[in-house]
Amino acid sequence: MNGLTCLVLLALSMVTVDATIHTMCFNYFLHKDGCVNGAAGSQYRCGAKAKYQSSPVPAFGLPPKPKKGQHPLPQGPHHKVPGRQGPGYHNVPGRQGNHHNVPGRHGQPGHHPKQGHHPQNQGHHTKPPLERRYDTHIDIPKMNTGHGICGYYDTNKVDGVCLWSGPEQTNPTFESAGWLNSRKDSNCRKQVYIQRRNDPKTVHYVPVLDGCSFHAITEEQGCFEIGVTRSLAAKLAIFPNETTPHSNFLYGGFTWDFNNPTGSQSSAGPV
Repeated sequence: MNGLTCLVLLALSMVTVDATIHTMCFNYFLHKDGCVNGAAGSQYRCGAKAKYQSSPVPAFGLPPKPKKGQHPLPQGPHHKVPGRQGPGYHNVPGRQGNHHNVPGRHGQPGHHPKQGHHPQNQGHHTKPPLERRYDTHIDIPKMNTGHGICGYYDTNKVDGVCLWSGPEQTNPTFESAGWLNSRKDSNCRKQVYIQRRNDPKTVHYVPVLDGCSFHAITEEQGCFEIGVTRSLAAKLAIFPNETTPHSNFLYGGFTWDFNNPTGSQSSAGPV
């Protein structure tokens, strides 16, 4: 009888493992590319290849990239977002649970090849230590202190990021989690790396602290984006209008990914 019970429990545990509910972003990249960067399971994990959107996202007034030697100009009223409803992002409307909505100011549309480098990188033969994974398409918002999906954090004292919380901000479900949401927090506290695009010297390794909507309703719009605490923003800032007390964004484009590229840090692998 005991032996039969053990067999039943073993079978149930195997079913539970196989029935893991993956996030929308995990499934998006798995279906699009046949693999997911940094996944804990070797059957899902990609090799060292870059990931890009297969289709562009709409433009929402992202300023043009500054020329060499110039700084990006402040965006004035575009940075003021009315109606804050909680402690997450700065003046952020329409919050779902512990998720924070961030103004959806997407970058200039354009095709991004699945593999290889962006056009501006052609001709460069050196590869940074961390190969590009997810390139952001909107200005990077700064997080406010509060109780997030993964627990309480002080934005001025802790380095960390938030990832897309999915399209459903009112009645979230396990299936509607972008990278995470209040119902599915499996990716909480997992380590990611983030750096300024094409500048590996700026890399930082930090935990996932919260989820943000970015006003995104599709995987193409949300899965690539990231937000940062003010503590981390201070370390990544390079432009004058990123360091003022009332600055709520970082500019110029960033690259990030879960810090498990070879499977050696499975605890950082996304689900």
